[in-house]
Formats: sequence, structure tokens, C-alpha cells
Amino acid sequence: MDVFDNVAPVDTSKMIDYIINQFPGDLKVMLETRDELAKRQGSVGAAEAAVADREAAKAELAQAKADAKALLDEAKAKNAEAKTKAAAQDAREAEWGKKVAADEAELDSRKALLDKAAQANANLANSLEQQEAALNARADKMAEAEASLAARVKSFQDKVAALSA
Repeated sequence: MDVFDNVAPVDTSKMIDYIINQFPGDLKVMLETRDELAKRQGSVGAAEAAVADREAAKAELAQAKADAKALLDEAKAKNAEAKTKAAAQDAREAEWGKKVAADEAELDSRKALLDKAAQANANLANSLEQQEAALNARADKMAEAEASLAARVKSFQDKVAALSA
């Protein structure tokens, strides 16, 4: 068919002969070519997708490495801080242990002094009881001597009164 009328007219008998004899083979070749192109286009698309996936994976890997480094740095900082705090705590515990030992030693010395004072107090109390008993005995003797003296004075006064009367 000549739409634009710029080509020589087509010989229909040759055209029919082409369609009958050669066109099925050409069509088969064209279909195989089309299928091969589709396969190749699929391979190219898969390769492009793989390249894009590889680039995305590289970016994700770089981000993961950066995140891991940040986490590692943070963990190292926290570990160093924890070690510093642990060392300070150990120092405070050692100081506390020394203070407790010193306080226990002072407590023991104060207990010894208190025991000595209690013993001295008991000795003084015993001594005071003995002195009080001795004083009571002397007071009794003195009361007897006073009673004897009072009787002697009374007797002397009676004698003086008898002589004066």
C-alpha cells in the first residue's frame, strides 16, 4: 500500500508470495529477536537493580559503621566513667574501713577506761561502805561515851548540889 504515493506500486503477486513463503520465517526470527531483547532488557534491568542495591547496601553499611563507631565511642566513654567511679568508690570504701578501724580502736580504749573507772568506782564504794561502818561504830562508841559522860556529869552535879545544900 502506498499511502503517500511516492514509491513505485507494489506487486501484489510478489507480496502474496512473500507472505506465504518468507513471512513466517521472518516472523519467527522477529519473535525470537523480541524474546531475546526482552531477556536482555530484563538482564540489564536486573543488573541496574543489582547496582542500585549495591549502592544502597554501601550507604547502609557506611551508616551502620558510623552508628557502630558512635555506639562504641559512647560505650568506651561510659566504661571509662564507670571505672573512674569504681576507683573513687574503692577509695571511699578504703577510707571508710580505716575510719571504722580507728573508731573501733577508740571505742575499745574508751571501754577500757570505762571499765577502769567502774572498777575504781566499785572500790571507792566499797571503801566508803567500810568507812561508813567504821564511822557508825565510832558514832556508837561516841554515843556511849557521851551517855557515860552525861551520867558522870549528872552524878557530879548531884554531888555538888548535895554538897551545896
